[in-house]
Parts: sequence; structure tokens; C-alpha cells
Amino acid sequence: MNEENVYSRGKLTPEDLHLFIKGELKEDRMKEIEYILKTSIDDFKQYVSLKESLYLMQSGPKPSLQFKNSILGLVRKQSSIPHIQLLIKIFKDKVSVSSSDQEILEFQGIMTDFTFRGSEPGPISITRKVNGNEVTLSFTPTSDGSNYLLEVVLSKKEDLVAILYIEGEEWEVLRDLSKKSLFENSLPLHGNMELIFKKKGEVQFTIGIVLHNDR
Repeated sequence: MNEENVYSRGKLTPEDLHLFIKGELKEDRMKEIEYILKTSIDDFKQYVSLKESLYLMQSGPKPSLQFKNSILGLVRKQSSIPHIQLLIKIFKDKVSVSSSDQEILEFQGIMTDFTFRGSEPGPISITRKVNGNEVTLSFTPTSDGSNYLLEVVLSKKEDLVAILYIEGEEWEVLRDLSKKSLFENSLPLHGNMELIFKKKGEVQFTIGIVLHNDR
């Protein structure tokens, strides 16, 4: 058996990982995947991402097939471009945020509980450092609570272009984040989104977002 072929790096599919997490593979294949996860950073990142996402979905109401597919789609992307992935779940009395990036193999989870204040979640702000800059995403509910407004603020002013995609379709473009940070078009309460940041036509980094509202 050619060990290099069996234990090739970055070759595990989302389906392989999903079956591994559920324990639905033959013993030999389970051991092969376990070995790959211990020796391949790319595959381990995908494993952590998928495992945490599936766990969070199980903590709330049963997710739709479309939402499950959007989660599985997040781990398909492999690139040398810095990428941060966010999973935001909004409940009546709390907000759950999990994130991962290409430098941190473990997920960072945040749970904010609003019960003690007797109020519903308001604006949600998430800050992550990427490419030497701190990026803050602020999700503010519209007055009728049917959508969110998204603002992107950088700690260091850069003339970056921010392109927002929702369900794979271009939604809106901010041509210069140093001059304008708020998207005019509101976001849906649920969806698979991606922010692509460019400078002089070149992609600098990306942020993937899954927004799920259970209110």
C-alpha cells in the first residue's frame, strides 16, 4: 500500500468528514481519516469547522436542509488567502457566535445571554484580526426587526473594496472602506454570506458568515 496516496494531504471531502464525525465509516477508513487529521493542518481545519458547526445547529431547533447544505459548503473552500468563518445564531434571549480562521485550529465560541436584562438582542458586533488589521462587523436590526444593517469598520484605515455576496450572488459593493463603512441594502435574518476584501483588484482576505435567527 502506498502510504503517501492513502494519507494524502488536503484530500478529505466534507462528506468524508461528516461520516467520520457521525462514526458511520468502516474501522479501517476511520483510522485512515484519524491519521490524516493528526498530520494534515488543512484537513484538521475543515474537521474542526464542520464539527463545531454541526454541534451548534443541534443546540437549537432542527435546521433546514438548505441551512445544513450552507454549512457543508463552507468547508469546501481551501485557499492561501486569509479567511475567517463566522457562525452567528440569534435567539430571543441570547446570541451565539463561533469563529475560526486559518491560523487558529480551534473554534472560538462566544455566548451572550440577555435573559437577566429582560430584553431582546440588539446590535451584534464581532471583531477579528486579519492581515494585520482589526475588522469589526456590526449587525444592527432594522426598526421593524425584519432585517439587519451591516457595517464594516477597520482599526487601520485602508482603501479596501468590500464586496458582499449573499447565497452566492453579489449583493452590494463598498468601493472604499476608508470613506464608507455601512452597506445600504439590509441583510436577511437567515443566510449564507461572504465578504471579499480587495485592494487594487487583488483579494486580500475573505470573511464567510452564516446568519441564523431563531427569534
